[in-house]
Amino acid sequence: MAKSRFKPEHQNSDLNLKVVSGLERLGESFRHLLWDQAKTHGISPIQIQILLFCSNHDSNYNTVSYLALEFNVTKATISDAVRVLVNKELLQKIPSASDQRSYWLKPTPVALQKLESIASFDKEISKEVNDLGPEKSKIVFEAISQMIFGLHKKGIIKVQRQCQACKFFDQNKDTYYCQLLEMPLKTEDLRLDCPEFETQ
Repeated sequence: MAKSRFKPEHQNSDLNLKVVSGLERLGESFRHLLWDQAKTHGISPIQIQILLFCSNHDSNYNTVSYLALEFNVTKATISDAVRVLVNKELLQKIPSASDQRSYWLKPTPVALQKLESIASFDKEISKEVNDLGPEKSKIVFEAISQMIFGLHKKGIIKVQRQCQACKFFDQNKDTYYCQLLEMPLKTEDLRLDCPEFETQ
């Protein structure tokens, strides 16, 4: 029978099980911090994520269909969250210039004001990462980046805008190169969310 990471005696004797459990605890920390903001501002965690995403990404990504893929939820879930945000005057629907049946989403000035305090919800986690120092941070980033790409290839993470999934990315063993920027990349140069990303 396979080891279960939920059994302390299994987890304590297996580094891989400890890593998976640690990642779960970190995920719980993000959820906890998001819920704190949700209670403070009277909007749900998914609504906060939608506002943060739409305020920081190109309008091409700010559609119900794309957001459903981004957050790995149904279109109905995103539509419900968007309806509430529009009713609260935190989000606007902007008609598409090419198709009047389509629209993209834009946070209102009121939402942007709220986001000034919400955007730092993860500051305690950021401080812990900062305290690791540059060498440990680089190792952690490289491992996380590989895991995200692996989960994307398996279809668990639906949307990916990281270097390894981009058509401009080349890798030869441990050497990375961006054809768009026409330059080699160090591990710390790799991006998880690149504005110039194009699917392979």
